[in-house]
Amino acid sequence: RKNMFVNHKWIIKVDADAVFFPERLPSHLSGKDSTSPIYIKGGETMLGAIEVFSNAAVQVFADKRVAVCNTDIQVSGEDGFINNCMELLGVKPAIDYRLLKSTTNLQDCADKQYVVFHPFVDLSTFSGCCDLALK
Repeated sequence: RKNMFVNHKWIIKVDADAVFFPERLPSHLSGKDSTSPIYIKGGETMLGAIEVFSNAAVQVFADKRVAVCNTDIQVSGEDGFINNCMELLGVKPAIDYRLLKSTTNLQDCADKQYVVFHPFVDLSTFSGCCDLALK
């Protein structure tokens, strides 16, 4: 499984309690170059419900993380670790305020501009969000 990312332009990680609509993502990536080391955040801070990395960003991480990213993940959590590591590696963020909607209000799921809604931790609200988003 090593280097399995090399054949993909974009690498995406989504939390299990995030309602994700992958068909909406391409319009958010339009105009962004996957051959440049960038990652996309849903706001000023890194909220790990969705993380989008260019292939070039993952390659930089794979090549240099051991030498550069020595912050303890236990201190800052996964979100803080990856944000700090990318900064140390010189990988620049792009901010997309319509990538992630942090909400527990089901009615927000009807907004088709967003790619991910989070958190929906139980099956009933997760399904309800999906149903509203697909209407």
